[in-house]
Order: sequence, then C-alpha cells, then structure tokens
Amino acid sequence: MAFYLRKHFNMGPLRINLSKGGVGLSAGVTGARVGLNRKGVYVHGGRHGMYYRKHLKKGQRGRGKTVPGQQARRDDGKAELFVDTGAAYPAPFTPEEARPPEVNLPDLPSLSPRLGYTIGIGLLLSVVLLVAAPPVGGVALLATGAEATRFGWMRSRRNRAARAAWENVHEALTNQNDVSPLLDTLNQALGPAQRRWLHARCYALLLDRLIEDSDVVDTDLVVRFEDSADVPASLQSTLKQAIFAEVVDAVVEDHVLTEEEEEAVDALADRLGLRPSDIAAERAMLNALRAEREIHAGPLTPVNSGVSLKQGEECYYETEARFLVERVQERFQRNNVKYTVRGLEVDMEGTLYLTDRRLLLVGDGTRSYRLRRVLDEELSLHDNTLRLTLDERVSQVIISAPDTHVLAAHLTKVLHEHHGGA
Repeated sequence: MAFYLRKHFNMGPLRINLSKGGVGLSAGVTGARVGLNRKGVYVHGGRHGMYYRKHLKKGQRGRGKTVPGQQARRDDGKAELFVDTGAAYPAPFTPEEARPPEVNLPDLPSLSPRLGYTIGIGLLLSVVLLVAAPPVGGVALLATGAEATRFGWMRSRRNRAARAAWENVHEALTNQNDVSPLLDTLNQALGPAQRRWLHARCYALLLDRLIEDSDVVDTDLVVRFEDSADVPASLQSTLKQAIFAEVVDAVVEDHVLTEEEEEAVDALADRLGLRPSDIAAERAMLNALRAEREIHAGPLTPVNSGVSLKQGEECYYETEARFLVERVQERFQRNNVKYTVRGLEVDMEGTLYLTDRRLLLVGDGTRSYRLRRVLDEELSLHDNTLRLTLDERVSQVIISAPDTHVLAAHLTKVLHEHHGGA
C-alpha cells in the first residue's frame, strides 16, 4: 500500500533529492514560515527571542527566501523588529520544534590536506637526499612519486566504482522496481569511505521508496539492509526522523488534520520503526490538530461559567488568558536604517469566557468584545497568540492562553454556528 500523502504535498523545508547524481539535502530557513490570512501572504520567522513579520504584496510571492536576521524592511529605509518579551503564555509546541533534523551524509574522499602535506614533505626530503646523496635521493624521489600516483589512482578508481554503483541502484529501484542492485552493494568490494558513501545514499533511497510503495520495498528489506550496510545507527535514526518530520510538515501545512491523514502518518511511524521519543514534537502538533478537528466536528456544549451572564447567554469555553498590546520597546539606527523594536505587553489578565455573544475577560475588572464585530482570526503558533480584527477598531485584539489553539478552535466553531463565520 502506497503512502499516498507524499504524492500530494510539498514536502516542507527539508527535501531529500534522490537523483543519479547523488542525494541532495536542502533545508528551508529555521524559524521562518510563510502563512496566509485574509490580509494576504506573510512571512513570519526568527530565532533566539527575536522574530519578524512582513506582509507581502501579490507581486512579492515566491520571490526567494527570507532569512532570519533580516527584518521586515520597507523601501523607506525603516525596519521593524519584534522581540519576545515573555508576555504571552509559553506555547505548548511550536512549528519550529517539529522541523526536520539536520542530515549530513558522508562525502566521497578526496586528497585531504594532511595527505597532501605528507606527500609534500616526502618529496622535499627526496630532493634534499637527491642533493646530498644522488643515488639514494633519486630512488626516494621515484618511490614517493610512484606511491602518490598509486594512491591517487586507487582512490579515483574506487570513487568511480561507487558512483557507478549508485547510478545503477537509483535507475533500477526508481524506474524498474528492482532491488537486486541495492542488495549487491552489500557485498561490493569498495574502500571503507566509498562503502559508507554508497550505503548512506542507498539507505536514503530505500526509505524514500518504503514511503511511496511498500509493495516494492517493505520493512523486512529495510531491516535486512540495516543489518548489513555500513550506515551508522545514528544516521539511520536521523534519516527516519527527517523523513517523518518532512511528511508531517506537509500534512499540517493547511492546519487541518483529517482522520485519513492521521491514520497514514501513524502507519508511517510504525513502518519506519520510530519510537515515541523520536517524534515527540511532531506528535504534539498532531495531537493539537486532532483536538481542533474534534472541536469542529463535535457539537457546541454549554459549560457552567463562574460568572453571571446575561439572560439567554450561553458559555462554551473557559480558560485563563491575557489580553496583550503591542508597544515600542526601543528605537535605533544602523547602516542608514531606522529600526523600531516592538514587543507584547500584558494589558489585562484573568479568566476568559467564550459565550455565544462575546469574549469576556474577568480579572482586575472586566472587558468584553462582541463576537459580531469579529472580521478575522489569526492564530500564531510561533508566539502562541490569537489576533482578532474587529469592526470599527484600528488595532487588533491580541489574546494569549495556555492552549491558544484550542481557544481559537472553539471561537471558530461559535462564530460559524452563531454568527455565520468570522
């Protein structure tokens, strides 16, 4: 049974490019994400407590990558930075935690600097001997040159043999569903470095085919290759985790997890033999999306609130929460660019009640917002906030809760059923 999800999704920030030329690994920027809300496409990313956010015009979509460390710079010589002030509740998980791990496959050996120095010293000593004792020096010079030539020829021949074997395996397994060349590499006479290079790439291709078509490559074949191939256990585990994280990233790209997708991802984890500890971050994200799916699919059930509501008003969700405001933290100028550093601050905190009519926060006082004014919701898993655009209000209402994504799911459900959607 094929893992069909791989055929229908962009596989996220890490891609294993398996071609005749070898295995290429390309990764997107850590912390940088592209999102979509009713304002359009935006870039959101960063690291080490700093992040940036920039809305893109239609003409800017797909114009290359945005790198953390770059700011949301405008054409007028101004830029904005956002600093994590700790005002929001810590996120139960972030998309960055589920990013694929870094994969480093071994390279084919070349003339190392150390070996070059050794040959150079040998040649220098041979020249010295040639001057001091011509017969001995001549023999030494010839011996050094012959050994260097032999070594270089042997390494080049082994490298060519490894590349030819890889091309044969790739062609046979990719286009002909033939696993015999793959198994032949287990007994192929190669140097240790060439063997590691070849087996690592064959193993990556084997896992790739295991996902796409288990009728050709099954778990028994993978285990057989693992037992005999020269692929360290640490690299095996990293490749499996990278592939799983890549698939999960593709599945959750639309922030929706269907039951079919969840079953397929669970089957993939079993097929790869991954332990729960290996994929804890991905599981946390999948569990959160499952909870959202169950909220959307289930009925709205009133809960008993700890406050008095208006007659006929029903409460559907209760949680501790904070109303936040975005304020300027500092300004500075560097390289003719004026920077404004913004951050979130707590405006009010207490217990938040979501009713069929409003969002009510009760703490040191009360504050409420009518749901009929909500024009747009924007959930950020990066900083664990929910931003609401309200009718006749310039600034957004920013809310943070221990499980902001659950609050957002309940709000979407209430808006849909009582107000025809946000």
